[in-house]
Amino acid sequence: MRTLLALVSVMFAVLLGGCGIAPTPATVRPPVPTADQVGQALEAYRAAVAAPGDGAALRQVLDQIELALALTLTEAQRTELLAAEADLVTRIGQLALGSPTPTPTVSPSAESTPTPTISTGTPVPAPARTSPVAAPTARPTRPTRPTYGLTTRKSFEGSGNSGQFASCIDVQIVGRSGPISGAVLGINNGDHNYQNQTDQNGYAGRCGLGASTWSVVLFWTPGGGQARGVTTTVYVNGATEQRAAVVFQER
Repeated sequence: MRTLLALVSVMFAVLLGGCGIAPTPATVRPPVPTADQVGQALEAYRAAVAAPGDGAALRQVLDQIELALALTLTEAQRTELLAAEADLVTRIGQLALGSPTPTPTVSPSAESTPTPTISTGTPVPAPARTSPVAAPTARPTRPTRPTYGLTTRKSFEGSGNSGQFASCIDVQIVGRSGPISGAVLGINNGDHNYQNQTDQNGYAGRCGLGASTWSVVLFWTPGGGQARGVTTTVYVNGATEQRAAVVFQER
């Protein structure tokens, strides 16, 4: 009897295989970082901020912090990495804005007019000193803060959830005279928040993203300062072949 049941089980398995019933795919989860990965990123951050200001070194460490943030972290690890990320963005922004403080020019004091004296005869009174007429001071005009608008948006709404964490979002910031380097932008979906700076061609972005609606926000540009209300959203399903794109251009 047991032999007969075993044969029936084998035949049932063969029939299922012939019908093309595939096994249920396992859920793809983001890799869990080791203590060394998080520790190396934080050690690189401490070494970079202890050295003299070097924008390239700070950006390199920022990328290392961002890669660590893309992994599955404990709450303590995420808190420490986000604090390092925020500090690096602030330092890079300060380096981009840094300029020597102008030395105030001290105007020379008015020369005193000598009083003429005559050695003989009736003394002649000194001529009355007339106050110079002050030239009207022009009020400094406040520079107009540049504004940016969305010119390109590539998204994949309705593409579902691939179960992968391999999609990318590419972002470019363009000014009136060309691409803007050193602009600070953010990519987030509420649970995950990434910040980065544009390169010399105005590009930045993030890969390793899962299925979600992601917000893309321009925070700050060199020479323009803090940007307000420059944002959009895109959707990716986590698959490798999906690369969303956003371009913000100065109006």
